[in-house]
Amino acid sequence: MDSDRAAQLVRARWFGHDVGLGMIYVNALWIAIDIDYNKALVITDAAPGFIVVEIIFGLYFSLELFCRYMAYINTRLAFKDAWFVFDLLLVFIMITETWLMPLINSVIEGIA
Repeated sequence: MDSDRAAQLVRARWFGHDVGLGMIYVNALWIAIDIDYNKALVITDAAPGFIVVEIIFGLYFSLELFCRYMAYINTRLAFKDAWFVFDLLLVFIMITETWLMPLINSVIEGIA
């Protein structure tokens, strides 16, 4: 994806306001549902529906962040944008919790 097409995509109203905010609201609602109904301590022990939804949110927010990153002319400008850095941190935490921690947990349990 070149910078011009990415910038056009990111500037589109539906990208940031309609779909972007909609996914944030649905994710907040999902977090409440997850807290109330998912009793598993780790994602790998959760029901398949919880796992699938977590993966979908992780993929969506990663893809959104990637598109926003590609819209910048260079990396330095991306990291000067406080909202981009904040979103990057949130996506990093989400990916760590959903994918990396279960992997690390499996490796540790396999060694012990």
